[in-house]
Amino acid sequence: MLSNLKKLISGKANIEPVLSVDIGSHSIKVMEFDPRKEEPTLLSAGIGYTPDDCFHNNVISNPELVGKAIRNIVDANGISAKKVVTSVAGVCCFSKSIKTGVQTLKELRNTIPFEVNNYIPHDVSDVSLDFQVLGKKSNTALDVLIVAVTNEVVNGYVESIKAADLEVVVLDVDSYALNNMFEVNYPEEGDRTVAILNIGAKFTSVNIEEKGNVLYRGEVSVGGNLYTKALSEALGINEAEAEDLKKGKLPDGVDPELVRETIERTSEKVAIELERQVGFFWDAIESKKTIDVIYITGGCSLIPGLSEELSIKTGVETKNLDNFRKIGGLDSFEDSYLKQIGPLLGVSVGLAGRQIADKVNKF
Repeated sequence: MLSNLKKLISGKANIEPVLSVDIGSHSIKVMEFDPRKEEPTLLSAGIGYTPDDCFHNNVISNPELVGKAIRNIVDANGISAKKVVTSVAGVCCFSKSIKTGVQTLKELRNTIPFEVNNYIPHDVSDVSLDFQVLGKKSNTALDVLIVAVTNEVVNGYVESIKAADLEVVVLDVDSYALNNMFEVNYPEEGDRTVAILNIGAKFTSVNIEEKGNVLYRGEVSVGGNLYTKALSEALGINEAEAEDLKKGKLPDGVDPELVRETIERTSEKVAIELERQVGFFWDAIESKKTIDVIYITGGCSLIPGLSEELSIKTGVETKNLDNFRKIGGLDSFEDSYLKQIGPLLGVSVGLAGRQIADKVNKF
């Protein structure tokens, strides 16, 4: 489930394009890259709203409706690819790095289900399970990442893709896809300890990594919906109008100063909570080092002043991620469109280079 996007894309001359589909609670993002190029090269990108009431307790409860929304995006962008790589939200999965004795892959496939039983609150028959060997810790020990997602969650994503007349060939985890995207776009950060915050509508996923290795992954119940609710209550408008305000669309009769004050007040609350949670995650690592830089992405990262507020609260330099920093093919798209959708596509960029059976176990 983990891979290096650059390695996957480089040197692939005759590989069928695989479509990335990122299904969020607020929006659906679709991207297609050209796998024949030496650098990640964008062919198409589209975004649409996730239909209302399609998620229940983080499970897709109406796959047919979600599938129709995906198909609309695919058709609107003239996409012909049929095979899909998608990802579940980190909040839906359990992942843990464990130590095992040195074994063959066949032996690991037999022993991992028993190992998982010690960590997850589900029967192993109720989950979809995968693992990846991250490397040898010694001559007698392996470092293995195990990931488990309930079958109910997996089936919701698979059925949604199927309803769009597409086929899932890779199912990843969004936080690991974000890690892939970062490694491609920011290779110079490889020696630093970095926190990556993907601020979605309901949740913020937090990755803390060092030299390409994820030290901690977690989710925080903080997202753009807090701004929507605050603006709706402060201005007496509906949530759809509040969403437009977040994007800078100011309707007639709305006090711009009240909008600014509401956004600033909400940003302070968001920054305080993110600072608290990132600090908690960092303490759990028990590292003597410090976080060198924080990068933020996701739709909420477009909120003016949020990165500055987070930098003040954490005392750590905070920057907005450029998800297209090392991506080719951008000349075919309008700059204004890329600026609008770029922050939303961190996970999609990380998924877009995946291919069938590209997982590498390191021994």
